[in-house]
Amino acid sequence: MFVVSRCAFVISQRAIYGNPPDRLIRAIAINFPSSIAGTSFRGANLTDADFSYASLANTTFIGADLTRTRFYLAQKLHLAITTKTILANRTVLNLLDFLAAEPGISYKGLNLKGVNLNQATLSDLDLTATNLSGATLENADLQRANLSQVRALGTNFRNANLTHACLDDWDTDDRTQLPESTIGYVRIGKSQ
Repeated sequence: MFVVSRCAFVISQRAIYGNPPDRLIRAIAINFPSSIAGTSFRGANLTDADFSYASLANTTFIGADLTRTRFYLAQKLHLAITTKTILANRTVLNLLDFLAAEPGISYKGLNLKGVNLNQATLSDLDLTATNLSGATLENADLQRANLSQVRALGTNFRNANLTHACLDDWDTDDRTQLPESTIGYVRIGKSQ
């Protein structure tokens, strides 16, 4: 009996934290309770909504517009149903939840279009070739970050700290907001 319960515990933990082979178990475990007691934002326009500190277990976001939506320290966000949203990518979900990079995780080439990273700690992060178009990085710490080849069309960098950041080959437009940024010394050229 102990072996069976231990095995069930291990499988449930792997499923909850997104282990790819356990996707079916995770889908059943999350979708069944949400159909009974979860909140549904299916297809909703949640632009600029703030879910900071909210408990989001069994919440449905399928196909919702999450442009600039804030999820800082949302409780049980990993148990929300995030199909067809930017939150479907576990790396993006964790970044938006904690507003800090996880050690050992690659952020190169991520689609962060329209995300809310206001006050995020992204210093020393390699964001090469990342799509940040329409994102909010106001008051973010981007010191020494590699922002080479970043797509930043209409991105808000107001009051961001870009000291020693590498801005080589940026793709910006007239809507990209850099005024009042603490740029200090910025490297424009090839990163190492």
